[in-house]
Order: sequence, then structure tokens, then C-alpha cells
Amino acid sequence: MSIVASILSLITCSHKPKDDSRLVSFEYHYDGTIGGNTHSYKVKVKDGIATFTVRDMRHCRFQEITDTVSQEFLNQLEALCMKHKVWHFDGYRKTNPYVCDGRGFSLYISFSDGTKVNAYGMNMKPSGYREFEEDMHALFKPECERLFGKCEEAGNEQ
Repeated sequence: MSIVASILSLITCSHKPKDDSRLVSFEYHYDGTIGGNTHSYKVKVKDGIATFTVRDMRHCRFQEITDTVSQEFLNQLEALCMKHKVWHFDGYRKTNPYVCDGRGFSLYISFSDGTKVNAYGMNMKPSGYREFEEDMHALFKPECERLFGKCEEAGNEQ
């Protein structure tokens, strides 16, 4: 039995992206308490151009807002992923069934070398995730505010 478990852990073991690997996609979803602060971030890179999509229950009538982001932002997001070793979150799937109303997250990241991160938690988070999440929100905050400002200018704010 332990041999099978060892083999399975090798197959599913996540690994650090290669040094020359670049971020291809980043998706983060947060399900807030009673949905009140539910939001999501998506970054997609195609042909060297990065687009950012935000959807936030508290802004713009919960519509998706998309715009391009700078290479500097993309570099900072990649550095954030490396700093927090996000590949260690891969395969995390835990739920605390004893919390009736709580918070959940899902995280999907792809790198150009094929490395993928797929993690989910409901009222539970992997070790180190809280720090990653705080830094991630700090990085995304100016871009979100910029896009929410565009939404307000267009008259789409709630």
C-alpha cells in the first residue's frame, strides 16, 4: 500500500516552474461570506499581451471588466508567484464541513513550461496561502481601482 501511495505522490507532485518559464494564465476566485464580497481576477497572456479581468460583487453591477495590463504588472505577478512558491498549493482541496457560512477560494495558474497550479479551499487554506493572498490583493488593488474608475465613468457603477 505504501508503494502505491509513494508512486501517486510522485505523479501528482507539483514542481517549480523552470527559470525561463513565463506566466500564461492566472485565475483567482473568492467566495465571500453570504456572497457579499465575492470577486475574481483573471490574467491571460497571449502573443505577449496581458489582459486583466475583474469581477466584483461590490462594483459595476457584478459585470466583468477587462483591460490590458503592463509588462511591469505581469512581472510583479510572476515574482509574487515565485516568492510564495505557489506550486506548493497545487492539489490542495479541503473543506471544513463544520462552518455553515464562510469563505472559499479557488486558484488556477499556468506557466509556459506546462506547470499548473490548481487549488481549492472552503473555510480552509494551505500553509502560506494567507500571506500570498494578502500580497496578491495589494498587487491587484491599483488595477482594480483603475478599472472600477472606468466603470464609474461609463455610468455602470451600482
